[in-house]
Amino acid sequence: MIDYSSPTFLKIRRIGQKLGVLRPMVRTYRRLMGTAYEESFDNTMLALVKPGQIVWDIGANVGVFTKKFSDSVGPAGRVLAFEPSPGTFETLKRETAGRANVSALNIALADFSGTAKFAESSESDDPTNSLLKQSTGGAGAGNLVEVEVFRMTDYIRSNPAHFPNLIKVDVEGFEDSVIEGGKEILNDQRLQCVCVEVHFLELNKRGKDDGATKISESLRQAGFAIRWTDPSHIVATRH
Repeated sequence: MIDYSSPTFLKIRRIGQKLGVLRPMVRTYRRLMGTAYEESFDNTMLALVKPGQIVWDIGANVGVFTKKFSDSVGPAGRVLAFEPSPGTFETLKRETAGRANVSALNIALADFSGTAKFAESSESDDPTNSLLKQSTGGAGAGNLVEVEVFRMTDYIRSNPAHFPNLIKVDVEGFEDSVIEGGKEILNDQRLQCVCVEVHFLELNKRGKDDGATKISESLRQAGFAIRWTDPSHIVATRH
C-alpha cells in the first residue's frame, strides 16, 4: 500500500511542482481514472457508516454526502453537516430540508475557536470556497465574509451528545487544522473512522508542505490504521 504522505512522495510532488509538471500529471491521472478516481474513497467511506451512528460531514458543501450519510445512519442516527460559506449553506439547508436526522451548521472547524475570514467566490456553491485566517475585526470586504469557527474539541464540550463515530473532512487545504483542533476527539474510542480529502497544493500555498504527513501522524498516534485509497484520500479506521 502506497503512503502518499511519506517523505519520498512529498519530495516527488515538490520536484514536480517546481518543474511545472505536477498539475498536468494530476489532471491526466484523473482524466484516465474518470469516475473511478474518487469512487474507491466514496465506496469505502460509505461502507463504514452504520445505522444509529453520528456522522460529521465537515465541509459539507451542498450536501451530496450529507444525504448519503443521512440514508445510511437512518432515523436512529444523526448527521452534522458543517458548512461555513453563507451562500452554500443556504443550498445545503434546502437540499437537506425534511431530513430529521440532519443538522446543518453554518460554522467552520479549525485549530482555534473564534471568527475568521472566509473566501467565497461569486458562485456560492463553489467547492473551492475556503477559510483564510483568524480574525478579530469586522466583516470582510468583497468576497470575504466573517464566519464562526470552532475547534472540534471546543464544539463537543458544548455539545457532548453530538460526539461523532465517523468524520469526513473536505476543507480545501485546511484539513490539517481541523485534525489539529480535535486531538482529544481523535483519541476517544467512540470515534471509529476519519476520512480526509488531502488538498496538497492548497496546503502548500499555506506553507504546509508537511501537512499531509502531520495528518497521517496524528491519526496513527490516535490509534488509527491509515489507508490511502488514491493519491488524495485517506481512510483511517480504528485498530
